[in-house]
Amino acid sequence: MKLFREKEIRALEAVQSLVEQGCAVHSLTVQQIADAAGVGKGTLYEYFESKEQILAGAALYQVGMLLEDMMRYAQQEDLNFFGKIERFLCSLNRHTAARLATAQRLLAAVPGGRRCSTLAAYGPRLAEYTAQLNGLLEQLVEQGKAEGVIDPAHSVEYCGFCLNAALSHYSAALCMEREDGLALWPMLPENARKRCAMQMLRCALRPQN
Repeated sequence: MKLFREKEIRALEAVQSLVEQGCAVHSLTVQQIADAAGVGKGTLYEYFESKEQILAGAALYQVGMLLEDMMRYAQQEDLNFFGKIERFLCSLNRHTAARLATAQRLLAAVPGGRRCSTLAAYGPRLAEYTAQLNGLLEQLVEQGKAEGVIDPAHSVEYCGFCLNAALSHYSAALCMEREDGLALWPMLPENARKRCAMQMLRCALRPQN
């Protein structure tokens, strides 16, 4: 399922492009976004009620692209449970970290008092998207239990928490990378970081004998 329609995506990708070009998020105007998207300003208002809604949508779009990759890997029938998890980790790279950082900046540009109401405009679509992700999580857990790598007593909620912790731990390491080499994680090769995240998940999910 696509969270956004084609013309909405043009505007959201235009925001991403402007930010990558160095434009300050807080000073972006609807006209700038329309010009970058190659559409009229009035056309944008057919899909978005305000600049804040465009910025919030652009933030969700960044996260949504990562989630779509994860959903695609989860549906690959030729991979076992941990094979799919490894693909998830491979999808998390410095480019992903930059996208997530951009998403945070975009949301921060929406005034706090209007943030909840702005995000509420995407409520129905987010609810459907979340339901689909929860369904895929249930499938993953069932697969892991069938393969004997997840304790049958573990709930879907617990497994989801563990999976989120492992992915968050790995992606946080990407965000901590520094060019001066002073951060701890960059001293570990990527494969070592991946093994750490995988081992964390194996220990948390494995059957208790």
